[in-house]
Amino acid sequence: MSGLLSTETFTFESVPGGCYGCRDNPNVLVPNVNFGCSTSATNLSFVTDGIVGLNAAKGSLIAQLGATFGWSASSALNFGVRAAVAEPGAATTPLVRPHGYAVYALELESVRIGNAIFQHLSNIIIDSGSTLTYLHKELLDPIVAELSRHITLPRVPSPKKLLPLCYRPRGAVGKYWFNKAVPDVTLQLAIFGQAVTLMPENAFAEVQEGTMCLAMAPVTVERPVVTLGNIAQQNMHVGYDLDKGTVTIALANCARSYNSPPVHG
Repeated sequence: MSGLLSTETFTFESVPGGCYGCRDNPNVLVPNVNFGCSTSATNLSFVTDGIVGLNAAKGSLIAQLGATFGWSASSALNFGVRAAVAEPGAATTPLVRPHGYAVYALELESVRIGNAIFQHLSNIIIDSGSTLTYLHKELLDPIVAELSRHITLPRVPSPKKLLPLCYRPRGAVGKYWFNKAVPDVTLQLAIFGQAVTLMPENAFAEVQEGTMCLAMAPVTVERPVVTLGNIAQQNMHVGYDLDKGTVTIALANCARSYNSPPVHG
């Protein structure tokens, strides 16, 4: 990869409708932010107009801003006070930093489906760039067995080898009753004893027309890290407080979130 590296003052709205020089709602100016412009890149598996670094590495935007930040999946990315998670039922838990990784993770204690509880202590990375949730096979196998016990539809072969549990409900009515049959999958977090519940749209995804599959896969040699993917984060407000070292997660209607404020360089 080659390109240009520079610094600039970045401007953020403090509240919707803020402006430069306003007395009541002034914009926030952050000087000397490092950013780059790529002129040539190879071995990229995707095409994009830009990348915002949100991890804990020194060069990331978050590390430079020293900010609290948060998002609702497919909606707004917010910083500072606008990143606060205020929805009812929010779960707050300490962030953990797996050795050698500049990532954000939390400690998963167990998974509950109905009255069944599956204990398996592990650090799970919160990754907005990963589609699937990846779990150890020792935890994923009983999850699949318990879900298939609750969902009485016939299973169908997975169109993707990695996905362990698939169904093919018929039409819109079939999908409605399928979602009704999917039980809540609750992630029990360690330390503070908080819990995050995955709705049917967080647990299953339509991987091809008419085929609904559990959006979870086992960790592998190629993908060895336990990860909470972005399907599991749909319609959730995720907020990071780096000063307190915590992450807060709550169910939210992201479609109704206000538009992301413009960011200028």
